[in-house]
This record gives sequence, C-alpha cells and structure tokens, in this order.
Amino acid sequence: MIEVYEKRGASVRIERSGRATSTIVAREHGRATRERGRFIAESLGERPLPLAPDVAGVAEAARRISSLDSGRVSIERMTVTAGSAEQTITADGSTRTWFDDVARLHLSLVNCERALRVAIDLGASRVDELRVGIADEIAEALGNACAPQASFNGLVELAPSVSAPLWLFVARHRAMFEGSRLQLTQSTHPSWPFDGAGRRIEHLPLTDVAPSSLFRPSFRVAPAPAWFHIRASLRGVVRPRRTARARVVAMLTPFRMTRVAVTANVLAVSGSAAFAMTLEIPRETFASSITRISRRAVWFPLEAGVWGSDTLVNGASLTS
Repeated sequence: MIEVYEKRGASVRIERSGRATSTIVAREHGRATRERGRFIAESLGERPLPLAPDVAGVAEAARRISSLDSGRVSIERMTVTAGSAEQTITADGSTRTWFDDVARLHLSLVNCERALRVAIDLGASRVDELRVGIADEIAEALGNACAPQASFNGLVELAPSVSAPLWLFVARHRAMFEGSRLQLTQSTHPSWPFDGAGRRIEHLPLTDVAPSSLFRPSFRVAPAPAWFHIRASLRGVVRPRRTARARVVAMLTPFRMTRVAVTANVLAVSGSAAFAMTLEIPRETFASSITRISRRAVWFPLEAGVWGSDTLVNGASLTS
C-alpha cells in the first residue's frame, strides 16, 4: 500500500532570546510518502496556503508576555506561534482532507538570584485563547521564591501545569493505578478532532494495547501510535474541595520514579511565599492518594496532548 500525506501551512512566530527579538513568517508545502516500510519526506513549495497568519495577534501576545520580564524574573527564551494548515492523506484509493489552526507559547523564565528556571508550554487553536494567566501565576511565584521551609506534609494541590505532566508520566506506568479509582482516558478536543492520518479520535480508556491513533508532529517525521488528549478522572463520588497547605504551580525537573516514590523538583506556593522543593508521592499509595480532580481542565501541548486540572493529593510531602 502507498500512503501519500501532504501538508500546506502558513505560520508566524515571534522569538525572543534574552533581549533580542525576531519575527518569522513561514509558508510550507510538504509531502510524505510511505510504501513497503519506506518513509520519504520532501519539501515542495509549489502550492503555499493562501491564508494570512495572525501577525498582529502574535505580536500582541508577545507584548503581553514580555511584561513578565521585571524585577526578580527574567525571560530567558520566548516563542509565540500561530498558524493554519491544510492536510491531505491518500491511501487505498480514498482521500481525506482536514484543517488545523494552532497557537503555541514556549516560555523559559528564570530567577537568577535563586538560580531557578521554569519552562512553560501552552497551546490553543488561536493565539488569543492561550491561557497566559498560567504564566502569570508561575512568574509571580518565581519572583517570590525564597529559602524553602522545612517541609509540608499531607494535603497538597497540584496546578493544571503540574498535573498534566503527571498524567503523562502515569500513562507510561499504568500498572500503578490498576484497580483503583484513578482512570486515564484518551479524550477529545473540539479544535483537533483528527489524528495524523485524518481519522477521528475516539474517546477510549488507556490500556496496554498500543493506541490506534497516529501522532504526526511534522510531515518530515513518520507518524507513530500515540494516545491523544489524555485526561484523568476519579471513579465514584466526587469529594468536596478541601484547602491544601501548599499549591504546586510549576515543574523544575520532570517526574521520575524512585524505589519508594514518584518525585520531582517543583515550585510550591504557601500564602504569599514560594519555595523550590521536592515533591514526593509514595508509590505504594499513589493511586489512592489522588483524592480530587477538578472537572475544569486546561489542555497542554505535551506529546499528543494532555488535559491538566487542579488536583488534590493526600499523603504527599514537600521537602527542601
């Protein structure tokens, strides 16, 4: 079988590194062919997409985000992107065509005084829909960072920007929550209902069977099976929200597994102060320690997409 995929796209991005800023408008037309295990990608450039990217919207978003660069917080790196793409795939005598609109923010913030760095990735279908309030919360915490307290034990709240990478991590270690109330599913997103082969993404529980949807980040990359728009929920009665002693707002290092815990270095807030601390959730009680997951969710562009929510974890610890 021969499969031919074509993508025509137009995008604008504003990049900032330190104080230097550049604006790049790009149009691309590419083709990828798969035949008998061979994958061939080529740039064509003969039929650019006749759409004007949202240059003004990206510029306004970049100005808005640049306001975070003040006081103890500096922007190390920033990329704001918006674009549209027409995608077509032909195989077995049939052709499917679909369109995507995408906006992205990649931001690296530093507090040089405390030697702390936070990376933020946000995504939406339009640049004015980017949830930049998340960056505001993180920047405020980073600016207020001080010497950590001894520890916080008990009930800890994870912000959506922290629970999203946690669910992605748990998706790779699903045996940890088998038989528990914690449930991960492949969900949907109204702006991106199709996978990299133009097939509609189905709402499915994550299982040990390889996902049937294909993720194609670029026409230059062969598509690979992936779970899309991963979302976490708890079976049974939703418990009322309780007040946590600390709120974890950002990741300083990725989640990793030790012999006894799921752990990461994080930025946590308690009152008006913020601290760089180590979050640990015991492996033995991991699934039962997730006591509440808010139904209000934010989508993050992690791999093929993850929904993050305010999440309460009981029995976690934050240590210096």
